[in-house]
Parts: sequence; C-alpha cells; structure tokens
Amino acid sequence: MIIVDQLRDWGWHHGPSSHLISTLPGEEGSAELAAFVEKIGLKRKWVQKPGTPREHFDLNERAHKQALAAGAVEVDWRSLVRAIRAKKNGTVFPLVPELD
Repeated sequence: MIIVDQLRDWGWHHGPSSHLISTLPGEEGSAELAAFVEKIGLKRKWVQKPGTPREHFDLNERAHKQALAAGAVEVDWRSLVRAIRAKKNGTVFPLVPELD
C-alpha cells in the first residue's frame, strides 16, 4: 500500500510538504513505490533514502494532491512512522488511517 502523511509546513521556501512511502518491506516496497511515482509523474531519481526502510519521496502540495487522486492513503505522521518501523522489522504495518 502507498501512504502519504498530511501536508505540513516545515518553514521551507517550497511551502507545505509530505512524505510518500510504500508499506511493503524490501525490494517489493521499492518496486511498488517506483511504479506509483511514475504513475503520478515524479522522477525515480528524486527518491530519498533509497533501499532503506525510510525510502520515500518528498511531495509538494500539488504532488500530494496527485498522489491522493492516484490512490495513496493519507495518514497522520504517527502512522507513517509506525509503517517505517514495521518495514525495519520486515513486516507490513496493518494500516488503519488515523488522521488528527
């Protein structure tokens, strides 16, 4: 499953941003994430922390909306962190979106 945390203003000049990840561990998650970002028009080379459980894409507001329209599930930041921790353990986080 592809998830994205809620937009948050980190004080950067690019405006609010979010993080897009796959909940699947390992190469399966990397492949799922790569296929998804291609579908929404992002470049694979923009990946952050490739090949690690923290592998993700940073999204601006426009890309965030595109991800949601393409089927990404929006979660709060706590659920995103839980999903990353599960990936570190080689498991899939049983996701139930919890938005604050």
